[in-house]
Amino acid sequence: MGLDGIELICDIEKQFDITITDNEAMCMLTVNDIVNVVGLKLSMYPENTFIYKQLFLKLKDIFVSLGLKEEYVTINSEIISLIPKEKLDEYWEHIKDKLQLKLPENTILNYIPVTEEDVKVKIFGKVVYKKNKRIRNYTLHTLINYIISLNYKKLIDLSKISDRYEVERVICGIIADKMYIDIHEIELEYQIVRDLGID
Repeated sequence: MGLDGIELICDIEKQFDITITDNEAMCMLTVNDIVNVVGLKLSMYPENTFIYKQLFLKLKDIFVSLGLKEEYVTINSEIISLIPKEKLDEYWEHIKDKLQLKLPENTILNYIPVTEEDVKVKIFGKVVYKKNKRIRNYTLHTLINYIISLNYKKLIDLSKISDRYEVERVICGIIADKMYIDIHEIELEYQIVRDLGID
């Protein structure tokens, strides 16, 4: 493990007030491995499990106040279906102002124009149906995960972690903060060295 990896482990130990042995560190190949090791060292306080729901309800209220019908704002709603492209910067600032929390850069959203080439699905040379092809569809669920990770110090009591989900969000937040990696580039299955470039 290189200097970046050692620095990351030291930061994780400091944030959670735990000790990670050299053997444990050597076994941490993915983000999920880090979550597993840290999770086993913590006492959980399941009565504190409202953070995700609270953030969802706040975001829902914000989108409804912007004119969306309540039934259209669900965990699985795509962000680009909630925010018109021409209003993206304005809405993003409004959300940030209302939440008083850091948001990921809105450049993660892809408003890709659909062309005939993109949407034709053929079987035996015949077009059977059309679909919208995008690089990635960010949902409200994904946005909530990113917001919690980017604001873990403000939103999560590290002395009373409630569950594995909070450990995941904190670990992703630490990696983003200390290793200067955009939060949307961090996935639990990603390898620390190969995928995230932390040696």
